[in-house]
Amino acid sequence: MNETPQQYTQRILGHVQGLDALRVQAATPKKLQKLIAGKSPAQLRKKPAPDKWSVTEILAHLGDAEIVTRVAHSFDPRRAGNPDPGL
Repeated sequence: MNETPQQYTQRILGHVQGLDALRVQAATPKKLQKLIAGKSPAQLRKKPAPDKWSVTEILAHLGDAEIVTRVAHSFDPRRAGNPDPGL
């Protein structure tokens, strides 16, 4: 897929348009668990094409993004004196 960063952002935001972002984020782990239930490790590691990510790689990326987002949020100057207890 060849798209600009702005097009990518719009495509991703389109998946949650009109929804509460925090509720979507909170519901995501259970949704992901259901999607991968019963899949073997080999199935999760298999890439659908050489230039595509495997399920394992996608899940690792989501985990990394979650960590980065939480850390960035904890440094938000608007939250000074109110650290995120979840870190």
